[in-house]
Amino acid sequence: QQSPAALKGIKPGDGIVEAGQDTMKAPDDLARSIDKIKKSGRKAVLLRVEDGKGDLRFVAVPLP
Repeated sequence: QQSPAALKGIKPGDGIVEAGQDTMKAPDDLARSIDKIKKSGRKAVLLRVEDGKGDLRFVAVPLP
């Protein structure tokens, strides 16, 4: 079974640059941002993702 992120086209090697408008500086930043978004009652997180070519895109990923 694929993860919600994989179902939205995020692949291994893609970098998460922002989550919910928070800039990601360290791996733990993503978990903190997702916890904050869940506590606010939102059902999805908007990620800004950079692929291996340097292209950026926004992807909305549902939260469990």
